[in-house]
Amino acid sequence: MKDRTVSDATLELILAAIAETRDEAREFRTEIRDRLAALEAELIQTRTEVMGRIDRLQDRVAALEADLAQARTEIMNRIDRLQDRLITQRDDDVVQFNAIERAERLMKTTREDVGGLSEQINALIRQVRTLSGRIDHLEDRSGAA
Repeated sequence: MKDRTVSDATLELILAAIAETRDEAREFRTEIRDRLAALEAELIQTRTEVMGRIDRLQDRVAALEADLAQARTEIMNRIDRLQDRLITQRDDDVVQFNAIERAERLMKTTREDVGGLSEQINALIRQVRTLSGRIDHLEDRSGAA
């Protein structure tokens, strides 16, 4: 085997290359750290902005929920008022309907009573005519006698 010895000049070149590579690695590491720090700061800022937006959205959602609850309450109150008006109208209609039915019954009863009275009056008129005829007949007989 050959004895391989490295010359001092070669060794110095290798050591210089190693030192240069080490310096480049340090610079690269520093650059990476700086970039990571910048990314971390950017991420923190983005997170802060997102959290702020989320907070604003939560506030808007809470306001919408409150508005929705208020609207629901108002709608339910309106429905209750309309239902009360409808019940009142229905009661009024029932009263009116019963009054109309009563008036119709009274009218029918009156018509029947008038019919009955008409029959009685006609019967009385016939009786009066019959009696008048008899009286006339009796008067004629007593006058002829």
